[in-house]
Amino acid sequence: MDEGEPSQLYKTLLLEQEQNPSQAVKILIAYYQMSEEEANLVSRRYHARKAIKGINGHNGKQLNNSHKSNRRSTKVDQKRFTLARLRRRT
Repeated sequence: MDEGEPSQLYKTLLLEQEQNPSQAVKILIAYYQMSEEEANLVSRRYHARKAIKGINGHNGKQLNNSHKSNRRSTKVDQKRFTLARLRRRT
């Protein structure tokens, strides 16, 4: 048994079969005939890697240029807003 096989099966069970982690651990125990400790270790390693990598490769930190995409802070939009407000008053 290769070390990556149980982790691949665990990932497949979670993502494609949409099973709970506890259900996936039970399947690992039955399929690979491993102890509960080994199956839990596979589960912990998978979730630890997922936490480090984050969602879509991001780790939850704000991106450096994310503040530049705020449309409300541009001067063009502020001018349009003030002109529209002036037109409503007349």
